[in-house]
Amino acid sequence: MMINKYDMQWSGAAPWHNMQTADDQRQVRMFNLIREGSMDEANALYWQSDPLRKAIMSIAMPSALLGMYNFDQWKYCDELFGLTGGEMRMPKMMLHPPQKQMLTQAMIAAGFKPVSA
Repeated sequence: MMINKYDMQWSGAAPWHNMQTADDQRQVRMFNLIREGSMDEANALYWQSDPLRKAIMSIAMPSALLGMYNFDQWKYCDELFGLTGGEMRMPKMMLHPPQKQMLTQAMIAAGFKPVSA
């Protein structure tokens, strides 16, 4: 709604890079479809990414409510997409094996093919 009403050129701060790849720039396409007014097509892309969004938020929200971000989670998603940035320095929040498995499965459910797991 804000994109169309105010001609926004951005969609806010979030790990959008964790929900698209160079080959499947889903979030960019969704943003452009919203700007064009093609809401049905944009909605289809939104719901296609929903399993991954829910997994990311289920890990991120508890720490965000404390004023912290689980950057290890974002790094792991980057790794699943074949990106790298190296280990984070200590102190850092940890991403546990069940959380890694949940993110991997959510990525698959959203239609992505993780390159590493």
